[in-house]
Amino acid sequence: MEAILDIDSMKALSCDTRIDILKLLKKRRATLSELSKALKKSKPALIKHLDLLIASEMVVKEDDGHKWIYYDLTEKGRMVVTDKKSEKKSFILLLSSIMTIITGFSILLHYFKITKPIIMHIAAFNTINASILMYLSIVLLMIGILLFVLSYIKYSMNKCLD
Repeated sequence: MEAILDIDSMKALSCDTRIDILKLLKKRRATLSELSKALKKSKPALIKHLDLLIASEMVVKEDDGHKWIYYDLTEKGRMVVTDKKSEKKSFILLLSSIMTIITGFSILLHYFKITKPIIMHIAAFNTINASILMYLSIVLLMIGILLFVLSYIKYSMNKCLD
């Protein structure tokens, strides 16, 4: 499901401060004081930004009768700041790396099971097949580790952008 942006939403997203507010609220709901400290902006200035975000239905003001009033993202606001495609790509990359590492280890284990009888019987054909298995397992392990490192870097970069 994609967020549908109208004129009010476009106005709300035209300011860096409002985008920063959305990014902070993506992590957790916050009070005006918390937002003011995090963004180093005055409370009256933030109230204007929050009112515009509330009018565009990206933020909701939660006043449940307690001392503090919290601001939180609506579903529309969450869709604006969440990049689903990037999350799916990171997950697929991580899953691919894990599967490649598991395959590499299983081939390596199979290699060690084959080499014991080969040493006893010294069959040339089986030795060639066994060495291919060893090289294949090493290559798969290296590719799996590389994919895992890439998925970790991609995940870290996405966290930094948040």
